Amino acid sequence: MKDTVENLVLDLLEWLGRRERTYQNTMEAWRTSCPRLPIWEDASDRGLVEVNTVDGGRSVVRVAPAGLALLKERRPQAYEEFERQRTRNITRGITAGDVMAKGIIAGRDPDL
Repeated sequence: MKDTVENLVLDLLEWLGRRERTYQNTMEAWRTSCPRLPIWEDASDRGLVEVNTVDGGRSVVRVAPAGLALLKERRPQAYEEFERQRTRNITRGITAGDVMAKGIIAGRDPDL
């Protein structure tokens, strides 16, 4: 079961890495009442994700530095894609808030 939870935690980090998500959106997608699959709780307790308040008091969930390190170690392709997109956004002057508001990520569906 531990491998299942770990893989789902990595899936959560990849999902968050595609674009910023609101706390509400993240909870709707990842919170569970099943004690055997505590994906959000495990990621949060391990410091892999962080919740920040941005423009207008909106809470967003981001991959924390520890989560990026885990992605780099366990899923290097996902980490590299995340870094490429982040670099493109910085180069184009797109802020994290723009990504959140407009769903800008390499032509991907923002809800994936």
